[in-house]
Amino acid sequence: MKTLSTDVLIAGAGPVGLLLALWLTRNGVRVVVVDCAASPGTHSYALGLHPETVTLLKECGLGPTLESHAPAHSEMLVYAEEEPVTRLPLAGKQEPLRVFGQHQLESVLETKLRSEGVEVLWCHALTDFCETPDGIEGIVDEREERLVGYASAHLDWFARRSLKINARFLVGADGHRSLTRRRLGLTFREIGKAEIFAVFEFVCRDEDTIPVLPTLVFHPKSISALWPTAQGNYRWAFEVDARFTRNVRREKDRYLAQWSNDAAFPAVEEGLLRDFIAKRAPWFTPKPKNILWRSVVRFERRIASEIGKGRVALVGDSAHLGGPLGMHSVNLGMQEARSLGDALTRWIRDDEASDILAYRENTLNRWQALLANQSQAGSAVYPAAIQPHANRLAWTLPVPDDRLAAVLRELAS
Repeated sequence: MKTLSTDVLIAGAGPVGLLLALWLTRNGVRVVVVDCAASPGTHSYALGLHPETVTLLKECGLGPTLESHAPAHSEMLVYAEEEPVTRLPLAGKQEPLRVFGQHQLESVLETKLRSEGVEVLWCHALTDFCETPDGIEGIVDEREERLVGYASAHLDWFARRSLKINARFLVGADGHRSLTRRRLGLTFREIGKAEIFAVFEFVCRDEDTIPVLPTLVFHPKSISALWPTAQGNYRWAFEVDARFTRNVRREKDRYLAQWSNDAAFPAVEEGLLRDFIAKRAPWFTPKPKNILWRSVVRFERRIASEIGKGRVALVGDSAHLGGPLGMHSVNLGMQEARSLGDALTRWIRDDEASDILAYRENTLNRWQALLANQSQAGSAVYPAAIQPHANRLAWTLPVPDDRLAAVLRELAS
């Protein structure tokens, strides 16, 4: 069995794992990054980069890319049913919110990491690990797809060979089904009710005038969101209840797996997009010309009982899950990656573990507060369509917790 040695083994090459690898590499720390997928994702998943995340990415040398390819927004429109309520400020002190699809972000992070001399080991899955006197011994299977079956042939994954990777530390950035978390024996507690959205990404007719601002639409029993994407396309996400999923076909789309606890998703009919717009956003007059992808996705709110143990740490969706509207999972996950990267660097250089303990405690506390209906709004009274959602505004609005109270006051005024 081939053996590799490194300082930090990172399981998972999503935005959080890639950002952590880049941050550690720039700190002079050796990394090996493995991911069971064959390549970065192909759909745009999370779209909004919070101002703090934009600042972080610029520190990593991605400023020119964001400036040229990620549209900037300093405000978000808010509707209560059919009536506009306000324009919420989104910009930080120095940066606006930027719209940049997750698949684009993964691509530019991987390219930047490669320029630093680190290649992601795609089709490599972490299958087991154990602690050693010097750190962590990980077992990684190199995978390949093969055509199997007789009457109904299909592609399936098989282990081609195994690698042993000796590392001083292991980081699980391996998503909601994290093997790292499960091997540590940590629970992944659900906090509150899951949210289900019918999601459509589409192109409109050239002659139509398109709203240019991100938009939230509140109804008493649902929230919808419109995002103009970086490619010049648009996305509507309409909240639905569990009964809606019983009447649609189920198709497997592995590229959406990190959004949900189930890799099989209902596929929704194209005509439903027009129905949803007519009922929930009749002011949206542009006509969709071509739907690029569509699905119904279930978003859970979960938090790990601990953010790692010993020389193993968790980051991103392996440690916590949130809803889609505020884009907190990817944004806070990348900001956590910077904190974790600095903590690991200090442990490696100075044999000092206090920063990693602080990272675990701070991450746990922050997400418990965010997911536990703490809206920071006190006794604020919102417009009638928004008031039923008061307890989940904290993770619905794409603003960080240090500006949330001011934005909520604006929404209630």
